[in-house]
Amino acid sequence: MKITDVVVRKNQYEGTTRVKALASVLLDDCFAVHEIRIIEGEKGLFIAMPSRKRPDGTFRDIAHPINPEVRSMLEKVIIDAYKKWNNVYLVTREDSTTWRILLLVSKNSKLRGVCYQMRYEDMLNKLILGNCYELIKKIPDNSIDLVIIDPPYEFDIGGGGGRFGTKERNYHNEYLSLYHETGSTKETERLRVSANKQKQKEQYRFISRGFDFSLLDDLIRVLKKINIYVWCSKKQVGKIIAYFENKKCNIDILTWHKTNPTPTINNTYANDTEYCIFARETGVKIYGNYESKRKYYVTSANVDDKKKFVHPTIKPLEIIKNFAINSSKENDVVLDCFCGSGTTCVACKETGRRFIGMEINEKYYKIAVDRLNGITANGQTSIFTNFEKLTDPEKVEDK
Repeated sequence: MKITDVVVRKNQYEGTTRVKALASVLLDDCFAVHEIRIIEGEKGLFIAMPSRKRPDGTFRDIAHPINPEVRSMLEKVIIDAYKKWNNVYLVTREDSTTWRILLLVSKNSKLRGVCYQMRYEDMLNKLILGNCYELIKKIPDNSIDLVIIDPPYEFDIGGGGGRFGTKERNYHNEYLSLYHETGSTKETERLRVSANKQKQKEQYRFISRGFDFSLLDDLIRVLKKINIYVWCSKKQVGKIIAYFENKKCNIDILTWHKTNPTPTINNTYANDTEYCIFARETGVKIYGNYESKRKYYVTSANVDDKKKFVHPTIKPLEIIKNFAINSSKENDVVLDCFCGSGTTCVACKETGRRFIGMEINEKYYKIAVDRLNGITANGQTSIFTNFEKLTDPEKVEDK
């Protein structure tokens, strides 16, 4: 007998239970055994075979090795697969208790790659950790009703908007140090703002290079009809409009105006406006009402959300909810392949839409998953927290 394949599904809540994962094995490419539990005992990891509860409350294995040698071989292959899980994509669904991490293990127990055995139906109401340029290939043509994305902006971060050129950057640590030493004065307050803005610029560095427009081709492929919102920088507005004009789309430029922008305006206008291009194919309806169909929003910068969910470019939830209401119907499918801390997914949940969310950054992915369950980035819960999904009720006997 040879073990020809192993699939491991990692437990999302492994920190709260000794059941770390479930495994399935394929024997001689012709016989499968499922629901093998990987358990952390006092002496390390071990496996427990699938079992059934008897009327007297005890459990009996429904499939198991009949000699120690086979059991040892099976245990080694499964545990080796489990230990290599972090080299692949992590997938979870909002109402799931497991992270579906699929591994393929060869005959010599070496990882040979990711096995993405996902149907389109399996993606619905899920957040997926991975590269959207690859993940979107898994979505079939003409299956998405609406796309809302906030991709990386394209802008220059070297200077222009105050004291943030490369040559000035080293001075900001000194300014911040001076502020802490001398307390708040008019001058030190100005320097504190400058230093904080410099720190913010550094946070933005990883999202300042724009995105590959080939993704737009794939988004059009998966959409039933072109129906898409794209947040962008001023530098990207013309390029995105030109792309969709070439597709014969109707286009609107929506704006979000902030009443409290960062006061760094040396030789520039204030950075108080963000742009969103809405493109729709002829025949695509706009729903909503007088209040939801405005083309511009005037609010303060959403500082509270940034503190709760720690994403530097998080958008106001109410704006995204309006987009969903205006451009989709209940139970429609909305795709966000740059979901960040999950604003689009939350908006869909609150307005009765289905969603597919993709995020490449594991930190923000985990924040988004928690956010859907009513937990902030610092672990705070609310009246909306779903505590039933935060525990794993399964209990097992130690080996």
